[in-house]
Formats: sequence, structure tokens, C-alpha cells
Amino acid sequence: MHRDTPIFVLATAGMRRIKRDDAYRVLEDVEAVVKDHSFMFDKRWIRVLSGKEEAYYGWVALNYKMGSFDDHHLPGSSTLGLVDL
Repeated sequence: MHRDTPIFVLATAGMRRIKRDDAYRVLEDVEAVVKDHSFMFDKRWIRVLSGKEEAYYGWVALNYKMGSFDDHHLPGSSTLGLVDL
């Protein structure tokens, strides 16, 4: 079952704040742990998100949770905005 399950590790702001070499070492350690298990894995799936990507994921998560993408959502109604401080 695990071999059919893809695993993505997408780091956010905390990883962008540390030194690039330190972040790279953390990502290598994460990769080593993932490789020890039978999940579907590609090295490109373990990375640090840009701030813009993180904002996109936050917007999608908020609107999904609030039902903005559901079939019963009224046509012409707006999605929600998100401010992450």
C-alpha cells in the first residue's frame, strides 16, 4: 500500500529563514528517512516552498475548508482571502 502512496515534504517560512546549507542538510535528513520507508518518492518532492507558493497553498486550504470549491457553492460568489502575518 505504501508503495502506491506518494509523499511530499514541502517546507515553509522557517526553512527559508535558516542558512541555505543548514536547510539543505535538513532536507537531506528528511530524504533519508523517507527512503527508509516504502512510500512512492521523488527527490523533487522534498523541497522548500517559495513565499508565493506557500501563499497559494494557504489560499487553497482556506477555501477548501470553508467549502468555497464545493458544488453547492453559489455561482458568482467569491472565494475568501487570506493574510498570513
